Amino acid sequence: MSLWGAVDAVWQSQVQGILVSSAARKEPAVICYRVCQGVGLCVVFFSSIVLSLLYKVCLIGSTLVLGVIGYLVMEVSNNPVTPQENRAFSV
Repeated sequence: MSLWGAVDAVWQSQVQGILVSSAARKEPAVICYRVCQGVGLCVVFFSSIVLSLLYKVCLIGSTLVLGVIGYLVMEVSNNPVTPQENRAFSV
């Protein structure tokens, strides 16, 4: 369990660091992140009454896949690929 806490602490600090470094308005970005985190916790808590573990794992896995796809789309749209010079030896 201590490893879970350490990983969660690193994850939270990295996400908040990315939000603060990339957002134009820092405070609303962090507030929105915390609100979304709270809503997610409430959904998981109240869905535990109705859904079995298999459905929750499938739901979390699909959310993870959609999040990764959204991140990749955002990265590609914000950082277009520029052609580089063809060099005989690139160092």
